[in-house]
Amino acid sequence: MKLDFFEFEKLEIIVEDLSPCHQIAFSAAMCERMFPIYEVFSQEEGVGSPQILRRSLDEIWKILHGKLAEVELINTLIKECDEEVVASESITKSQFDLEQILAIEVICVTLDSCLEPTTKKIVRVAACVTNAIFAFFQLRQEEADPTWEQKSFIEQKEFIVNHQLTQQEIQKQEEDLLKLQDSKTLDNELLDWLRNSSSNRCIVDLSWNLN
Repeated sequence: MKLDFFEFEKLEIIVEDLSPCHQIAFSAAMCERMFPIYEVFSQEEGVGSPQILRRSLDEIWKILHGKLAEVELINTLIKECDEEVVASESITKSQFDLEQILAIEVICVTLDSCLEPTTKKIVRVAACVTNAIFAFFQLRQEEADPTWEQKSFIEQKEFIVNHQLTQQEIQKQEEDLLKLQDSKTLDNELLDWLRNSSSNRCIVDLSWNLN
């Protein structure tokens, strides 16, 4: 299995063959790797409530472990997460402007998938991960490489895809998918592995500060 980080046709085919619960588990693991972005963003800006996102992610894992998905609760969590988005014009310190929006979006989409799972929603989460990594590198390369803006989009994508951070995320997605394909049922051991192997493992380097 070799995923294309900027094209999602192959991923969609693979995800389509998974059960809805397997799909949501794959998505939840990606959410775990996006969550630290919002934590750091909130600390830098002094706004936002990461605990709201954390509570939402915890609810997703509870559902995967067998809890009944409660429509009213999930809709409330989606609303609360949406309200955590900070408008760009209000951001004064953090460099994770777009990334904080995407970190919230992946959780909202995954919550919604607990009510109405579709392959498209899971692919959308993966696309958010790609967009977050692309945004992360765009800002930093503009500062580090004076010729970055003169490079073609293809050249920029090639640099980003080949970077160690991106390769780590691609490999993690591939590993998760292989484990999900090999398991007909979502037992506690697999769910715990998916969660624990993604917790505190951010898709980007949060220590990589421009200042």
